[in-house]
Amino acid sequence: MPRTASKRADEGVFERYLLAETAFPSARERDLVSYFFERNEPQQQQQEEEEEEEQQQEEEQEEEQEEEARLSE
Repeated sequence: MPRTASKRADEGVFERYLLAETAFPSARERDLVSYFFERNEPQQQQQEEEEEEEQQQEEEQEEEQEEEARLSE
C-alpha cells in the first residue's frame, strides 16, 4: 500500500514525539533543559558578538599593517 502524504506527516510527528520522549523522558527534565538553554542564550549571543568584534578588530589591524607595509616600500 503506497504511503499518502498525510500518513508520512503522521509518521514524522510520531518520530519527533519519540525523539523528544527518549531524549528527555520526563517533563521535568525537558523543562530544566529548556530553562537552561533559554537562560544561557543571551550569554551565548553576547559571547558571539564579542568574538565577532575581536575578529573585526584583528582584520582591521592586519589591513592597516599591510597598508603601512605597502606605503613604506
